[in-house]
Amino acid sequence: MGESRASAPIGTRRKARVFALQVLYETDVAKHAPEAALLRLLEEKPLSLPAQAFARALIEGVLANQEKIDKIITTFAPSWPISQMAVVDRNILRMAIFEIVLDAPQGRHKRGCRAGQSLWLR
Repeated sequence: MGESRASAPIGTRRKARVFALQVLYETDVAKHAPEAALLRLLEEKPLSLPAQAFARALIEGVLANQEKIDKIITTFAPSWPISQMAVVDRNILRMAIFEIVLDAPQGRHKRGCRAGQSLWLR
């Protein structure tokens, strides 16, 4: 999973994220099977192989960790019940938390923070 994510160019990752969001939305709202939604969308909007791999990794990662991700959201937004969030908002949050918190290679976010700090501390 990590290899396909790392090899996808940035424009490809953006397209894959939009695609993954569409699949997660359909899964969340219509309760369709993720694989069925994925295959149907691929027929409508073909993606390159790296984009497909990245989208699959996001979809599978979010769904496999959804309970853990939702607990994180609930911890930091206790006054905002997940069931009352807009479907798009909740799935964007889930994807972001999966990528940043659960799937980030060790140290990547720390390097980004250090780079940001260096700009502010000059």
